[in-house]
Amino acid sequence: MSSQPEHAPPSPKSTGAGEQTDIAFWDDQWNERASRSLVQRLFHGRDFGPRGQFLRVLDHHVGLERFRNAKVVEFGGAASRFLLDLALHAGAKVTAVDFSPVGIQGTAQLFKRHGVDGQAVHADMFNWNVESGSFDLTTHWGLLEHFDDPFPVLAASARVTRPGGSVVFTMPNMEASGARLWKRYAPDNYAKHILHTDASIQEACSRAGLVLEKAFHFGMPLVRMAPPETAGAGPLLANAVHAGLCLIGTALPGLFVQGSRGLANSRGFVARRVGAG
Repeated sequence: MSSQPEHAPPSPKSTGAGEQTDIAFWDDQWNERASRSLVQRLFHGRDFGPRGQFLRVLDHHVGLERFRNAKVVEFGGAASRFLLDLALHAGAKVTAVDFSPVGIQGTAQLFKRHGVDGQAVHADMFNWNVESGSFDLTTHWGLLEHFDDPFPVLAASARVTRPGGSVVFTMPNMEASGARLWKRYAPDNYAKHILHTDASIQEACSRAGLVLEKAFHFGMPLVRMAPPETAGAGPLLANAVHAGLCLIGTALPGLFVQGSRGLANSRGFVARRVGAG
């Protein structure tokens, strides 16, 4: 395996999923995030690492043992600190797939910098040429909400997961009370996200050949999900509260491992592909 991106220029086909974003949007996002990497490290310094929030959340809600030495693929795996943690601290054999050349290059650089022998694949997940059932676990962290219909994404996830394997994914909690501030202060960003109810996820999983085993909430209270696009005292106050919560989470990474539907900024799901393992 290689930490250099495998260049297979994506040729996305129509899936009926109703994509809310495109390659240009994500290239811009990853370029912009790279420019504020110091701020990201300051406010989210304890999200990752052997005792960071990410692995704590997985261990508490999913069971980190599922990931140990497993073959794990992440769809939407641009600049993936998630896969980095799973490789470094759970011994997972990791593959990232993303259609953004900027984003997948970021993953390849992360792998190389930390000595991770993982694959960074530049491809479209809907027509990625990989054998069915190639992975023990398929993951995506904040992907499904960018599609009108969750079924094609979950069907693509099920296809590459072995029978009996797991699909683990998360989304922003758009049902939290603080989502109203997100919509008010960052309306363009908010418009790129779709709320999928638990019932719609359950139905899409069933159609895709997945058994939904668990749904959960985690993360600090949602105050600001994206940088404000409007000016005024309200966005400044939201920024300040968000920064304070980030610093608390950095100091106490176990504090927000569990959360409520009305407050937490994220929701997660665990599904199993139908069939014998």
